[in-house]
Formats: sequence, structure tokens, C-alpha cells
Amino acid sequence: MELEKHQVKQLNIHKNTLTPTTITMLYFFIGSIWVMFSDEIVFVFFKDPEIIIKIQTYKGWLFVIITSALLFLLIYKSRKQLIKKQTALKESETRYRQLIELFPEAIFVHRSGTILFSNKEGLKILSAAQLNDIIGKSIKQFIAPEDLKLVEKHAKHFHFHNHHAKKFECKISRLNGEKIDAETTSIPILYEEVPAILSVTRNITERKRTEELLRKSEKLSTAGKLAAAIAHEIRNPLTSVKGFLQLINKDNSNISFIPLILEEIERIEKIVNEMLVLAKPQAQHFGQCDITKLLEQTVILLNSEAVMHNVEIVMNDIETSLPKIYCDQNQLKQVFINIFKNGIEAMPKGGNIFVNARSDFQDWILIQFIDQGYGIPKEKIRALGEPFYTTKDTGTGLGLMYSFNIIKNHHGKISFSSEENKGTTVTLTLPINFKSKQTKAQP
Repeated sequence: MELEKHQVKQLNIHKNTLTPTTITMLYFFIGSIWVMFSDEIVFVFFKDPEIIIKIQTYKGWLFVIITSALLFLLIYKSRKQLIKKQTALKESETRYRQLIELFPEAIFVHRSGTILFSNKEGLKILSAAQLNDIIGKSIKQFIAPEDLKLVEKHAKHFHFHNHHAKKFECKISRLNGEKIDAETTSIPILYEEVPAILSVTRNITERKRTEELLRKSEKLSTAGKLAAAIAHEIRNPLTSVKGFLQLINKDNSNISFIPLILEEIERIEKIVNEMLVLAKPQAQHFGQCDITKLLEQTVILLNSEAVMHNVEIVMNDIETSLPKIYCDQNQLKQVFINIFKNGIEAMPKGGNIFVNARSDFQDWILIQFIDQGYGIPKEKIRALGEPFYTTKDTGTGLGLMYSFNIIKNHHGKISFSSEENKGTTVTLTLPINFKSKQTKAQP
């Protein structure tokens, strides 16, 4: 296997470079000592010329015997250690290879877009019978054409950001022609001593199908709840109309019921109209907008109604020179109107609505509407924005739902904080330019 050959090659390099160096140094050291001191030692211990001649004759052989013995011991010890290390490395390689092969996800090693290695799961995910079916082939061959640019973009990001591991999803074209959804994470490695990339790929086709089923189920559930809520809201006035008409049918003199019938019919008409507003796609006209002026225009529009209810709208803490935002002015004005009207209706005895606006690091604008009304119980705040959910006696909840949809289309957020009998604060968080800021986190 490629990984095993790689490990054995590393061991051979270690053996061929380290041991000869040791032998050469040892031989040089012993030889130097022998040359410098052997003659002096002989002359010190022996005075007889015949003995000295004999020793000089066999001195070379003695050197060979001594060095051979020392070298044998050194090589034997080194060989024993080498075999021990080699065995340990082979065992480690075997465990590593088994881990890679038994890993439950597909693993690929590739360099410059060419596949160099794959485990069994990699063969399975590409529908390949053997390694030769994919080794040496380009990764692009197995990427669905519609996702090829996405993969190339990810590859550039991977190389330009210090090989930072990051998950991405794409469709894979298998050898059998089938397309599947996959999730891949890549990291840089050394393969055969050359930089390469190891990618772990997971088949997420079933997960995608499950998510899609959940989305459809959620839509059906939402549609069912909405239908039930509509039926409930319309059935009540219809029951009243039916009852009054039956009374008039029995006695034509009961014309006093006619205004009540008309009132209930108008209530039904109001519900239907608000539903049509929600259902009908609204033409959007986005452009740069001065949010301070838009707030001032809305205040002027509602000032008369506020005065009638003994309410004063105060432009309280407005940051000077607020940056313009990219939005649909008419839709945002409708959101402001809904919030102001809710605040006015929440204060039957009158009070103030304070408006604050500030920017946050030049990315977001925060707008606050603070009333002094009766407040909203904490357990009811979560349900705000749902169809036909309202804390008012005569409301439908559709206005706030419409406002939620508008802010969502602007990539913004609505949040509520409230304290009973003290008031409610509605906070709008809007991106200054959601075309370029939509990927940033909201504050």
C-alpha cells in the first residue's frame, strides 16, 4: 500500500544515513589513536629489537581484529535497535492504515487536483470498484458541473488562508451517473514527503432529504395553523351575522340589528384584506434612505392621532449624522406606523412614546420605540408576530406579522422587552447596507 511504502522508505533513509556515519567516525577515532600511540607503547614495554620487529609485523593484524570486534558489537547493537524501531513503526503503520481503512467517512489524499489515495469509504462514495478507477484522476471529474465554481472558490480560499480547514457542501457525480450531496473538510498534510491535501467527505444526501421533509412538514403545519386561525377569526363574526339575520327573518321590524351586521361584515373584510396584503407579493423599491427623516415623517403623519389619545411622540435620543440605510422607505414607514399605533393603543390614559436611534460600528442601525403602556407578560412575548396572535381586544395580530416579514426581508431583526404596567420597548436592528453586510453577525 502507498502509506506502507512511504513508511518503509523513511526507515531505509534513516538506516543508510545514521549507521555509516557512526562507523566512519568510530574507525577514524580508533585509527588515529593507534597510529599516534601504538609505536610509543611498544617501545616503552619492550626493549628487545626482535620482539619489537615481530610486534610491528603483527600490529596491523591486531588493529584489524580489535576494530572488527568493536565494529561488530556496534553494528549488532545498532541493527537490534533498528529492527526494534522498524517493528514498532510497522505496527504503528498497520494501526494507522487500519484506522484510515475502517474510518466511517470517505478519505481522499490529493495534490494539485489529482487523487493520490482513497480508503474503502472513498471508493464507495464515488461508486468505484477499485482504487485504479479513481487514482490519478482529477477531482473535478467527480464534481457536479453546477457546483464546480463553488469548489474552485473553496480551493482558492483554502490556499489563500493558510490552509484553514473549513466545511463546504457540494454535489458529487458518482461513476454510476448518480448525484449525491456531500460535505467535505480538508487539511494540509505531507504525503510521500511532498505537501498534499487530505479531505474527509461525508454523504449527506439522506440528511438533506430529511431536512427538506421537515421544511415541507413545517410549511404544512404553518398553513394548517393559519387556516385554523382564519376559520376561527371569521367564524365568530359569521355566527353573529347569521344570528342577526335569523332574527330579522322572523321579525322584519328588527332593523336595529343591521348596523351590527354591517360591523361584523366589516370585521370579516378587514381580516380578508390583511390576509391579502400578506399573501400578495409587494413590489419593493430599495434605495438609500435617511432614517431620521423617515422617522420624522412618520411622527408628523401620526401626531394628530397621538394627540387625540393624549399621547406625545418624542424624538428623544437620535444620533446626529446617522448613516443612510439601503431599504424600501414605504415598507419601513409601514413598520413604524404599526409600532406607533400599537404603542398609542397600549396607553388608553395617555403617555409618551420615546424614539431613540443610533448606529453600531457603522454596520447596523438600532431604533428603539419605548412606550409607557400596560406592558406585555413575558410568556406572551415569544408569540408576538404569529398570525392572529394579539394582546389587544380588537386586533388581529396580522399587522405585527407583516412588520416581522418586512424587517426579515431587510435582513434585520425585531426584539421586544416589556414590564407589565410600566411599558414596552420595541427594538429594530437594521443593516446599513444589507447587500454587503448580510453575512455579518447582528449585535
